[in-house]
Amino acid sequence: MTALISARHRSRRPEIRAAYAADVLRAIGIDDAQPETAHVWLWRRLPHPDTLVPGGPEIDFGIQTPRTLVLGEAKWRSPIGSAQGKHGDKDQIQLRVRILSKVRAGCLSGRLRCGNCG
Repeated sequence: MTALISARHRSRRPEIRAAYAADVLRAIGIDDAQPETAHVWLWRRLPHPDTLVPGGPEIDFGIQTPRTLVLGEAKWRSPIGSAQGKHGDKDQIQLRVRILSKVRAGCLSGRLRCGNCG
């Protein structure tokens, strides 16, 4: 248990988070993302793209830097969910693309405040 607690504590250190973000971003072909100030999160809900109210798509992981936003969906052998959205006419990926087209990336750092973006 002590090793697990120590690992959790170490992961909060900015230099470890920056190195992790740099490795992931480099692995997907993004070399200039400025990972020094990376914000990394798991399982965050976005506002629903059709209504902009809470309870929309859940993002499995995200990495945000001043220049880059990566949202990840881990499927674990599941198909991409379809018949989603207010009218059941979108899939999971379309919902994520739609919310990003409506909301500036700056809203995603820290807490979501997407109704308050100017």
